[in-house]
Amino acid sequence: NRAIPHFERALELDPRYPTAAAQLGWIASRRGEDARAVLFFETAVAADRDPARLAQYRQALGWSYLRLGRGVEAREHFTQALRLSPETVRSHLESLYAKLEARNRVEALSRARSLGFLP
Repeated sequence: NRAIPHFERALELDPRYPTAAAQLGWIASRRGEDARAVLFFETAVAADRDPARLAQYRQALGWSYLRLGRGVEAREHFTQALRLSPETVRSHLESLYAKLEARNRVEALSRARSLGFLP
């Protein structure tokens, strides 16, 4: 609760700051203020370009719309979240390969085993 004024101030300074908008959206959602949450999540979606975060925001939007009885909008955001997911997976795999200094899945698994991350 102490963070709320800070996120609100961040949005005053930059109305398109996606992180602050999303945080306020999650807070509103947890409080059962789904109409308010939708406004914040819509701001975050409009301002962010990161596929992983967009998928999270769209999923949260879907739940908020669903709780508001707006099934069509909920389905639309759930669908968009799923469409973003393959890119998110690809991005995470690329990051994992880089950290393991691997060029593909076989090298990544071998390297993870040699480092003791896998049996």
